[in-house]
Amino acid sequence: MVLIIIICVLWRRHKRASQECLHLESTGEPPILPKIEATSWHLFLSHTWVSGQDQVGMIKLRLLQMLPGVRIFRDVDDLKDVGKLEEYVERSSVVLILLSQGYFTSRNCLREVTAAIRLGKPLVLVHEHDEKKG
Repeated sequence: MVLIIIICVLWRRHKRASQECLHLESTGEPPILPKIEATSWHLFLSHTWVSGQDQVGMIKLRLLQMLPGVRIFRDVDDLKDVGKLEEYVERSSVVLILLSQGYFTSRNCLREVTAAIRLGKPLVLVHEHDEKKG
């Protein structure tokens, strides 16, 4: 009986996880992420710490749940040297910019967006709608 319960619980988790994954509308299959080097990322999260840290944390968490195998750069997880911000952007395929209060007055955010534009990186703009955060 215990074995049956364990199997049911595992099946429900598997089914729930597969339902939360992103699927292509054209095929119904999960997207195949391009292969990248171990020192690179599919997505770079650009944000200001003061008003965007919790939001990009949730964005990263949900994308990791919905896109198995995705590699996402987030400063608190991956930043080793702030002097290499431009290099981190260069080693990322896409840059997501969380537009929140103070983004365009942050020196480091301006470095990131300038590098992304100079390198021709695809940009995803996300606007913070909570007025308290900008």
